Amino acid sequence: MAAARRRANAKPVATWTIIGLCAAVLMMQYLVPTVTARLSLVPYLVGSEPWRLLTTTVLHASVLHLVMNMWCLWAMGTQLEPFL
Repeated sequence: MAAARRRANAKPVATWTIIGLCAAVLMMQYLVPTVTARLSLVPYLVGSEPWRLLTTTVLHASVLHLVMNMWCLWAMGTQLEPFL
């Protein structure tokens, strides 16, 4: 019971880490234009570069796109993370 209460009161570290990672990648997209091309999903490259299946999850098209996605992540992540 005490362990469950500690988890419920814990800070959402994974949620904030993902939000920070996505924000950093968006800044890199603006500063280094080739980042988007190197991380985006290109179906015929998936066989030789399988990481593209995961890296596309941190790419965002605009600041508004990032803000809306991160707001949803924060809203849901803070509620779900105690169950990890």
